[in-house]
Amino acid sequence: MSLLSLIERDTRLRKVSGTRGGEYHGPCPFCGGRDRFIVQPGRGERGKWSCRQCSPRWQDDIAYLMQRDHIGFVEARERLHGGASGLRLLPKRDPTPPPRPTTLCNPDWQAAALAFVGDCFERLRGPEGADARAYLTEQRGLAGGICVAHALGYNDRDRRATWGGVKVYLPRGIVIPWRVYGSIYRVNIRRPSGEPKYLQAAGGTNCLYRGDCITPGATVVLVEGEIDALSVLHGAYGLCSARNIVPVATGSATGARLADWSTGLLLADAVLLAFDDDGAGDGAAHWWQTMLGERARRLRPTRHDVNAMLTAGDDVAAWVGEGQGLRAED
Repeated sequence: MSLLSLIERDTRLRKVSGTRGGEYHGPCPFCGGRDRFIVQPGRGERGKWSCRQCSPRWQDDIAYLMQRDHIGFVEARERLHGGASGLRLLPKRDPTPPPRPTTLCNPDWQAAALAFVGDCFERLRGPEGADARAYLTEQRGLAGGICVAHALGYNDRDRRATWGGVKVYLPRGIVIPWRVYGSIYRVNIRRPSGEPKYLQAAGGTNCLYRGDCITPGATVVLVEGEIDALSVLHGAYGLCSARNIVPVATGSATGARLADWSTGLLLADAVLLAFDDDGAGDGAAHWWQTMLGERARRLRPTRHDVNAMLTAGDDVAAWVGEGQGLRAED
C-alpha cells in the first residue's frame, strides 16, 4: 500500500502541485485543521508526510502508522512491509477529527508563559538569582552557557496567576521552560525544598524536552529529567557536537509516551536509553525498546542518574562514547 493510499483512508486530500511527483494537502488526521497536512508521495523511497501544526518534520509510512494506531516501530513495520495485509483489518477513521484541546493553541497562555519565562531568565542573572546560580553551577555542575542557551530562570517568590483562562501556581525556584518548535509546551519549576521537588504550571503539555534538536542520523541519549539531559550536554559537549549526539528528556519515567514524539525518534540512527539506574528506569527503557525496536539499547548510568555522574566527576563523554560504540580516544 502506498503512503498516499494509506493516508487517504483517514482524511480527504487534494492535489495542489505536480512537482516532486505531486503534493497533496488536507485536514490533519491527528489535529484537524483544513490544509495543514502535507503528503509528497514521491519524496524519498516511500513518500513523506508532515503537519504544519503538530508534526512539522517529514516522516514516512511507518511513522504514520505508529502515530495513528499507537503501536511500536516493529509492529508498524510488520503491518506495512511484512507480507501479511494487516491493514485490511483496520477501520477507516473519521476524516475530520476534532483538534486536541491544548494550550499550544491558546495564544494567551503562550504569551503569558513566555513573559514569565523571560522575566525569570533575567532574575536568575540578577542579584536575586545569586543562590540559584550557585546551586546550578556548584551542586548541579552545569555551565552558565548551557543554562543561558536553554533559558533557565529563577522565580523569586510564590505566585498565582491566570494564563489564557488557566489558573496557574508558580512556586519559588529554578524555572525550566520546555520550548520546542517555538512553542512553550511546559514550564517546570524545581523548588528549593518540599515535595514534590518539581511542579509544573497548569496547562502544560506532555512532550520530549529538546525534541526539536533531533536530526536525521543522530544518536539520541534519552533520559528522564531535564537536568540529566543538560548534564549529558555539559559533560560530553565536544562529542555531542562532533558526532551528532542529542540528549533529550521525557520528564518522568513514563513521560513523552505519545506517538507524536516516539515517531520523531525514528529520525535517529540509535537511541541510547539512559534512564535512572532503578526499577522505574529499567521499566522505561523496556517500554522504549519495545516501541523503537533494534535502534534502541540500554545505556545504564554508572551512578543513580547522569547528573550524579557529572557532579561526582565521572567521565560522561567516555560513557556516552562507549554507548555509541566509540573508543574513548575517538
